[in-house]
Amino acid sequence: MIWAGDFNRHHPLWDEICNSHLFTDTALAATQPLLDLLGIHRMKMALPRDTAMLESTATKNLTRVDNVFCSSDMLQSFILCDVDPVKRPANMDHFPILSTIDITPSIAKERQHRNYQETDWEAFQKVLKEKLEMLEEPREFRMGERTAFERARKELERVVMEMIEEQVPMSKPSPHSKRWWTQELSQMKAAMQRLARQSRRAQRDHSDPIHKKYGWKRNDYAQAIKDTKQDHWDEWLENLDEWLENLDEEEVWAAGRMMGGGCYDFHRLLGLLHSSTT
Repeated sequence: MIWAGDFNRHHPLWDEICNSHLFTDTALAATQPLLDLLGIHRMKMALPRDTAMLESTATKNLTRVDNVFCSSDMLQSFILCDVDPVKRPANMDHFPILSTIDITPSIAKERQHRNYQETDWEAFQKVLKEKLEMLEEPREFRMGERTAFERARKELERVVMEMIEEQVPMSKPSPHSKRWWTQELSQMKAAMQRLARQSRRAQRDHSDPIHKKYGWKRNDYAQAIKDTKQDHWDEWLENLDEWLENLDEEEVWAAGRMMGGGCYDFHRLLGLLHSSTT
């Protein structure tokens, strides 16, 4: 956030000490609501202290009634924040503020991960069964067989990890990809688009049944998207307890945005968070 403008408030935090005659009890009390808001929102002063903003027409005294505040994490983005008295418009007593802000967005690093949705699980299970048959027969380990148990566990983990490396393809993330998207939706979309092309070709024949088929398929596709989104959200909430202990405030509000404006399940999420902390 950036707050900029004529606040018409005097305070030692930004005015020069030579203007101490302006720091009356009334003036300081009027400034307190602004200071409270700055503290609540963790705002920082981008315009350097003691920078004069106004020249009195009568006395020519320089004071600071204009100001520029920004979020604490944005302060480093201000390359320049200063006044230029030379560019003051005619018949104006305020100096213009010139700010240069670096708004270059940071580019997130692409993280590759395994695409389990695209995995051929029948082939996976078949090859996994063959590899497991090559290991030691399953048995019960006794208290004194810790070394043997650890060896068997590591061998099992090795086989599973090798299977993942061989059978589970790497994802090819797209900036437009959705977490809730499924292969079934891709197939439904392709079928809908195929009917759309057929309906387009028959646009002059309003009695052609292809138009109704296309309409039904389009409605089914839209409903499938809604159902998939809801199922994905329900599954996310069910698995919430596994990582709720490490959930921070930012992730909670990210979940709220993920809800798309809904409030019932978001309140349910906040309730889960509260119950885990208490």
